[in-house]
Amino acid sequence: MSRSFRFREARHCPMSEAMTATEALAFRMAQHGLRQCDVPEIGNQAKVSEVLSGKRTINLRQAVALSKRFGVGVEHIARESLRLPPAQGAD
Repeated sequence: MSRSFRFREARHCPMSEAMTATEALAFRMAQHGLRQCDVPEIGNQAKVSEVLSGKRTINLRQAVALSKRFGVGVEHIARESLRLPPAQGAD
């Protein structure tokens, strides 16, 4: 899927409760037109890349900072890190 398509999709589709933390971060980044270097709450571009590729999880400090930045609950950003069960209706 192309970056421009994901960006358009993110701007017009609401965020799903069933998204993983990685998908939620990618969604918010696309929604706000952000690149990996634009998310210092996680760290440098390499760390953001590791999070987006699934090699690293978002820790609680990062989740709190991102939730404040994007105006969403911490549970939307760090579901796996907080060990929350999948949202209802998730496959």
